[in-house]
Amino acid sequence: MAPGIVQSDTFAWNWRLARAVKAGQNEKTIELFQEMQQGMIPDTFTFVCVLTSYACIKALEAGRNIHTKVLQSGCESTVCGQ
Repeated sequence: MAPGIVQSDTFAWNWRLARAVKAGQNEKTIELFQEMQQGMIPDTFTFVCVLTSYACIKALEAGRNIHTKVLQSGCESTVCGQ
């Protein structure tokens, strides 16, 4: 698949994830993430959405599993501040 197509599809998935997070639909966010993984590669934004949802429902072990996936994915850490 061409890189632009994958990016576009990832963008569409991330848009859905972000809407679910904003609406407080944490379980829906997690379901979407699980669906997304069947064909798409998560990016930094994806992981932020999913970690936010796991934090909201206080699912520590699941959050740790996602953190491991973040490290394995090679997503670079971005830290705001000086």
